[in-house]
Amino acid sequence: MAPLLFFGGPEWFNGPFGSAVWNLGHIGFFALITLAAHPWRWLGGWKLWAIPTLAVFLVGGAIEVVQSDVGREASWHDMLRNLIGVWIVLAWRHRLDSKQSAQASAHTALMLASTLLLLFELGTTAAIGVRQFKVAHQLPQLYDFSHNDPTPYWQGELTPSKEYAGPHEQSLRLDLNTKLYSGGSLGNLPSDWRGYQRLHLALFNPNSEPLPITLRINDWTHAFGNNAHSDRYNTRLTLQPGAQTITVDLYDIEQAPRTRRMDMDSVSQLKLFVSRLPEPTTIYIQDLRLE
Repeated sequence: MAPLLFFGGPEWFNGPFGSAVWNLGHIGFFALITLAAHPWRWLGGWKLWAIPTLAVFLVGGAIEVVQSDVGREASWHDMLRNLIGVWIVLAWRHRLDSKQSAQASAHTALMLASTLLLLFELGTTAAIGVRQFKVAHQLPQLYDFSHNDPTPYWQGELTPSKEYAGPHEQSLRLDLNTKLYSGGSLGNLPSDWRGYQRLHLALFNPNSEPLPITLRINDWTHAFGNNAHSDRYNTRLTLQPGAQTITVDLYDIEQAPRTRRMDMDSVSQLKLFVSRLPEPTTIYIQDLRLE
């Protein structure tokens, strides 16, 4: 369990809510370690807080450095969760030990602070759960264009815009640069596409020249695999100047992986990207839904 906690959870814990729930394990793990170690047996006063805090900070920091070396992103938030697990036990230990009950008043502020930190983590996870429930039930829309902040859903240089809004009150402006690959990736979307036949995209190219762009779609099996080009859906599009509607048959997406069928109940990503543009440019995403 411990290696999975620090180096990633099981595949069925994918998605923002699964990751958020799994990350709470940092709190539980270090709370249990603190309970098992009973540091108050040989430490007291400020040392009871300083030494375990420093030890867990150093251990947690070393783990995050190792993670960054094996392809995972280091997370200072994980280190805070580790410390919350320690602090919640130290602050509430007098409730577990009758000998400490006389000193309960001295721990009131620490109890309050550690409890508020824990409640913040639980509340954040609950908020993510509510958001993900809405995402899962927003079909046939793959993205709600009423959002003022696309960052919980998209990666890339995307901002809401009133320009070229199409069927919604606002569009998504996608700024593309001259790097090897540049684009927008919708990674927080309804994953179960079963029961639909087509993917509908409405895009707007405000430039005077056509723009070659690639549409990529993959499932969670691909995301946890070797990222092979032949294991996902890729198609090259040419955006003509002005508004353009693109329709893709979901059967073609399902059949795209060379050695298997894509899991249409487990779609994990939709991406629009360009490669090696001669100069930066901008397009607008007006609609994105299933039919």
